[in-house]
Amino acid sequence: MQAPWFPIVLIRGFAASKSDIEGAVDQAFLGFEQGSTKTRQDSSGAIRPFFFESVVVRLMKDHDYDPSYRSNLPGYDSDEKVDWKSIWLHRYYDLASSTYDGERLPLEDYALDLRRQILKIRDKVCGTDAAARMAFKVHLVAHSQGGLVARSYLQKICRQKPYLDDPALDLGSGSLVASLFTYGTPHNGIEFLGQNVPDLGPVSVLQTRNFNRKVIRGYLGLGAGPKGQPKEARDLDGALEVDRTFCIIGTNWKDYDQPSNI
Repeated sequence: MQAPWFPIVLIRGFAASKSDIEGAVDQAFLGFEQGSTKTRQDSSGAIRPFFFESVVVRLMKDHDYDPSYRSNLPGYDSDEKVDWKSIWLHRYYDLASSTYDGERLPLEDYALDLRRQILKIRDKVCGTDAAARMAFKVHLVAHSQGGLVARSYLQKICRQKPYLDDPALDLGSGSLVASLFTYGTPHNGIEFLGQNVPDLGPVSVLQTRNFNRKVIRGYLGLGAGPKGQPKEARDLDGALEVDRTFCIIGTNWKDYDQPSNI
């Protein structure tokens, strides 16, 4: 069976403070519905209004994707069948929200929750159709830290024990990822005043340690290279073919009203 479309999973970026987390959780699309209206100079030098439609609006309006609000939290689930052409939100910050008595978790936990969600999407889209389940994949579209969550899923959760031994999390045919698209993701960590963000351990209340290269290598499961040196944090390590990945780097943060999104 060749599926004409694959579901899209959107994965949001970093939320620094507790209020940033709560603000993200309170949004149905976790900020992916936010567009902008700016003025831009065209090729003739004239100043014209520029309207940027959000990812979700464009997918729904131009490509007829069905938005999904479903979450892995209790009470969000239903038995309804979902179309292949659907958008899903990986609401990993729900797990850290005080609304659900949650707390900040290691990044691997967010990646493990992504695995649960992908399996749930497969069940919703394919049901018990064996051919459909074999053909099933998703596109991962991730902003900022979300790209590191996706990579942790691909590079650690799908490849290492004990995750591979849990029958409840059986992927059956690899990662089930058709492609990975990241934008603004600090794949090689973050520099501050010329130095990599330090790992402050439990003291790192805002979890900026997630952008420390040594920490990144840990939640990606990156070992040593051929000469015994640690692999670079940005190393995809063969978890997904390069021609199935797309990475946009660089953004003008002043265009956005959420500076906490690194």
